[in-house]
Amino acid sequence: MRLVVCLVFLASFAMVCQGHSSGYTRPLPKPSRPIFIRPIGCDVCYGIPSSTARLCCFRYGDCCHLG
Repeated sequence: MRLVVCLVFLASFAMVCQGHSSGYTRPLPKPSRPIFIRPIGCDVCYGIPSSTARLCCFRYGDCCHLG
C-alpha cells in the first residue's frame, strides 16, 4: 500500500515539474443556492407516504409521481 501511494505521489510530482496541472488545483466555486440535506425518501419514491412526497416536492424540488 505504501508503495502505491509513493508511486502516485512521484508520478504527480513529475507531472507538475513538467508543467502539467490537474483540474483539482483550482478552488471550487460556491454553489449559487444553499445545499440542503434531503431526506432519503425524496430520492427513493417507493413506499413513502403521499404527504412525504408532497413535502419533498415543495421543499426540495424533488417531485415523485404519485399514482
